[in-house]
Amino acid sequence: MTINIISKDGEANLRNNSFLAWQHIKMKYMDAIILVRHENEYYTFGSDAEIVAGLLNIEPVKDGEERITCRLPYYYTDWLLPKLVKAGYRVALGEPLYFKLKGVS
Repeated sequence: MTINIISKDGEANLRNNSFLAWQHIKMKYMDAIILVRHENEYYTFGSDAEIVAGLLNIEPVKDGEERITCRLPYYYTDWLLPKLVKAGYRVALGEPLYFKLKGVS
């Protein structure tokens, strides 16, 4: 599945775009924990964030729009994924697709 979410405001919309991607994937895979990657971090939201935060023994954070969120460095997935699967969760990772359009700088 490919989700194309383009931000005109760049980094300012990072969390919103990550949330939109998470929400889109979550609609299709409601029973999975969704982790969406942006650069060197994975983001997750809502009840997924609460589950991940519980496994990491950290507090989930509310973002500027009062959404519960959790972010973690990408290299934590090597440690976190086996824990989630062993606990009986299905996991989906959202990876960005980057490409440069011809004639666009």
